[in-house]
Amino acid sequence: MMTLALGLIETVGLIAAVEAADTAVKSANVKLIGYELSKGGGMVTVKIEGDVGAVKAAIQSAKAAASMVGEVYSTQVIPRPAQGLEALIFTSETVGLEAAEAAESAESAESAESTESAVSAESATGRKRKAADKSDAVAVATEGTGSTKSAGRKGSTGRKSKSTEKEEKEEKAEKEEKAEKAEKAESE
Repeated sequence: MMTLALGLIETVGLIAAVEAADTAVKSANVKLIGYELSKGGGMVTVKIEGDVGAVKAAIQSAKAAASMVGEVYSTQVIPRPAQGLEALIFTSETVGLEAAEAAESAESAESAESTESAVSAESATGRKRKAADKSDAVAVATEGTGSTKSAGRKGSTGRKSKSTEKEEKEEKAEKEEKAEKAEKAESE
C-alpha cells in the first residue's frame, strides 16, 4: 500500500513533460517515479510521489513551467492512493528512474572492464612491437649478406608470410579497438 501522495501531470509532447518533471523534482522534496507515453495524441504523463504538501507544490510548479513550453492537459494529486492503484501506477510502460539507475550501474561496470582490457591490450601490443623490432633488426642485418629471406618478414617471392599478415591484422585490430575506446572515454 502506498503511504505517499501521488502526483500526475499530463502534457502534450515530451518537451513539456521533461520540463514538468525537472521543475517538480527541483521545487519540492518529491521522487520522480517516471513517465508514461500514451497510445496516440502525443500525451505524456509524469508521475511523482512524496508527502502531500510537497507533491501539491511540485505539481503546481510543474504545471506553470510546462505551460510555458507546451500544453498541460491535466494534473492530479492523490493524497493516499488506494492499494489497488499500484498496478496502474507502477506499470511496465512507465519509464522511470530504476531503469536509468540500472543503466548507469551497468555503464560503470562496463567502463571498468574496458579500462582493464585496454591496459592488457596495451601491454600485449608493446610485446608484439618489441618482437617486430627484433625481426626488423634481423632483416636489416641479413640484407647485406645477400640472403633472399628477411627474417620471416618476406619470403623469396617478396610476399609476406601468413604469420606476418596475421600479426599485422591483429595489431591493426588492436589499434582500432584502442582508438575506439579512447574516443568513447573522451565522449564521456
